[in-house]
Amino acid sequence: MSKKINLEAERAYRTIRGEKNKFGSYRKTLFHVHTPESHDYRLFKKWKDLPENDWNNLTIDDYIKEIRNQKIFPKDLLQTDKGEKVLYENYFMNGFSSEKEQVAFLTLAQSLYNENISVVVVSDHNTISGIEKLKTAIKLVSDLFQNKCKEYIEVINGVEISCADKVHVLVAFPNSKASFIQKWLNFNLMSIKEGSFKASLEVLEKFIYKDCFAYIAHMNSSDVFKEGHFSNAYKKKLFSTAYARFIGVSNITKIDDINSYLTEYLKKNVPSFILDNDSHCVEEHSINPMWIKFSKRNYEQLREALSEYDVSIELMNPEICKAKAIRGIYLPTLSNSYLLKNNSEFIIKFSESLNCLIGGRGTGKSTILDLIQFVLSQKADTKQKFEFLSQHSRVYILYEMSKKEYLVELNLPTQKNEEDIYDTFDIKTKSTSSYWYYESRLTEKIREQYLSIYEVQESAQLSKVSKQKKLSLIDQMFDNRYSVNQLVNIASDDRISDYLYEVIAKDKKSIKKYQVSSKISSTGEIDQFILNEDKRLEEQKNKILSLICPFNDNQSGKLRILYSQQKKFVLPENFYIWFFPEGKNLDNSFQGYRLTCGEIIDYFSMIFDRSDFVTFVDLMNNRNLKGEYSIKKFAQNSRLNDDVYLKEVDDMLLNEIFELWNKVNINLIQLYLEDVYNNCENLYLEFNINSKVTDGNKKLIFKEVTRLSLGQKVVAMLDFILAYSEFTNDNRPLLIDQPEDNLDSRYIYNNLVQILRDVKNKRQIIIATHNATIVTNAMSDLVILMESDGEHGWVEQSGYPSEDKIKKHIVNYLEGGKESFEHKVKIYKRVIDINKL
Repeated sequence: MSKKINLEAERAYRTIRGEKNKFGSYRKTLFHVHTPESHDYRLFKKWKDLPENDWNNLTIDDYIKEIRNQKIFPKDLLQTDKGEKVLYENYFMNGFSSEKEQVAFLTLAQSLYNENISVVVVSDHNTISGIEKLKTAIKLVSDLFQNKCKEYIEVINGVEISCADKVHVLVAFPNSKASFIQKWLNFNLMSIKEGSFKASLEVLEKFIYKDCFAYIAHMNSSDVFKEGHFSNAYKKKLFSTAYARFIGVSNITKIDDINSYLTEYLKKNVPSFILDNDSHCVEEHSINPMWIKFSKRNYEQLREALSEYDVSIELMNPEICKAKAIRGIYLPTLSNSYLLKNNSEFIIKFSESLNCLIGGRGTGKSTILDLIQFVLSQKADTKQKFEFLSQHSRVYILYEMSKKEYLVELNLPTQKNEEDIYDTFDIKTKSTSSYWYYESRLTEKIREQYLSIYEVQESAQLSKVSKQKKLSLIDQMFDNRYSVNQLVNIASDDRISDYLYEVIAKDKKSIKKYQVSSKISSTGEIDQFILNEDKRLEEQKNKILSLICPFNDNQSGKLRILYSQQKKFVLPENFYIWFFPEGKNLDNSFQGYRLTCGEIIDYFSMIFDRSDFVTFVDLMNNRNLKGEYSIKKFAQNSRLNDDVYLKEVDDMLLNEIFELWNKVNINLIQLYLEDVYNNCENLYLEFNINSKVTDGNKKLIFKEVTRLSLGQKVVAMLDFILAYSEFTNDNRPLLIDQPEDNLDSRYIYNNLVQILRDVKNKRQIIIATHNATIVTNAMSDLVILMESDGEHGWVEQSGYPSEDKIKKHIVNYLEGGKESFEHKVKIYKRVIDINKL
């Protein structure tokens, strides 16, 4: 059995790892790369200052010598029977004009591979002739052994146009626009070397109008900064939002200076910056890389990434690997599993950023979230859900933590027909088990017997970790799946206090909800008990405040946690059993006096209510029941007051009362005090309802979450979860079920979308949603479409939202279909400028 499971675990690992990445991820990109087609290109830095004639007179031997010196290609490539000819043979058949040109392009291509470049935007001076040649060169060198394991380099078309006003404009364009670009160059250049007779403003206007991507290149070295170079009117037009939405720089340190310069013209509109590589030799390929998010590396996705600049573009190398991420989930073919299609394996490979599960109701979106929680926390919300999830009796999750891979295996016993789940797991319960959910026992049983974790070795072999390490790892991997409806319910009543305490206690294991430690054995010890516990409560208060005050400071003006202690010494229910045995007839006379046992209890209750518990104890211990607490005065209204056969109430009765106190049930007082002290703490969450408004209202208005509207509760609770996680450096994957519930569309766009955009760069998010705004505006990195036939659910399609096929699914499932969406556009077009969309 063990061997079989190990083989299946290995298959699960290989299957998840081998699954194609369908999500968007950052790719190292060079914008503005020159090729030998640029008139001032010199291949190697040592030749950069060579005059054009000297450059053209270099021989093939000069090229090969420098290639060897620079170690561009591995030695063994040039040591074959063909020798150095391998670099220039068949040049004409490959589309090059000479041996030297092929060598130069192959060297350029290999240099890009050596720098681990994934995408290049080629932009030679005033020509597009180098684009296809570079594509050919990349294809040729990609077959070399050292490049086999590297990502194929994709080329995006571009050209750098030298304008009449000495400003350079870079234009990137799709293949479909190549003939238009060439035609424009033919008619608008004096020569390839001299450039265009058109001014930059006219060039930008032309290509932006033709839906190409155009911007001013390396502006930091442009003549636009020279005093008097352009008229103020020209600058205002050139640097308007229409033409200066993107600006190129060849030095990242100059961005602040350029921003300051452009403020006069762009006002509040801050441009987005492109790092111009502007390489004229291979040594410069290491300069100014950008990281752009793609799934398919093409012009269309480049444009979409640029349109979502803040979440899709990085000028510095982003943290590629989240500290913790669920890489994938795998289920072997199981007939009783809900997640199944055509008796095939079920597999999802997740993005480490934002993943959105979409599809109709009942297709399995929430089931996937529940199953991930089930495997990583061994918990389910109800017994019925536990039974449903356990039908997926073998589940594997590939988890990456601190750049180390782990495969989590859940291998459960199969529940038989009509068998109680507790019998399946051999858990002994009471006869009323059908009414109880023994979650902790099931969790403990699974952790003990049915959960395994394998550490992936460098050789890709799986090594099963020890039980102790397993328990440590599983706690580090996952916290909870959040249902927005559950969060709203928690925020609607007193459960919020327990929830907040649970969150705080998870971060600081030393913090526990207050528990009484003192014991009393007589009434004389009550005062000392209270002194001791009050002192401990003060220490507890200081501990809690030391945790929540820094958080409140961090969230100033947004959220705050409040802490209070309220000891409620209320008269206990069934107070009489402190003094008399349960079931005693309280209508009988107390010790033969004209007071019933019940009236004695009423007497004690009166003292308790008029003073408090502590005073009551002091009065009884000090035998001081005179004055306002006179027993004679109290007895005047006794129903036994006229009974001549009973003793008249006098001070002698007090001795009997104090004796009754001495014999009080001290265990019940202990329980009473424990209840008072153990439940005296309360935590409250307050939310500034103006922290998310967009109308400029900055007035601080904090309200307890229990008093907020449904929509405000959702935002407040999500804000708290994310803020406290960040505050405590909790970067475990975040699972949220239908975060849009109870939120209106404007709130979703203005608040929830921004929350997801901010968080997805810091930790992995997997959500199930029916809301198109979340999927598209939060820029999901992976959309997973679920389908179902009523008996099983499966992944119908998955991919990056920038892909047309995924956009069609979003329209069909989240926008009501193509006809519905077109109708919306038709209805709204009079109030929305469709051309701007």
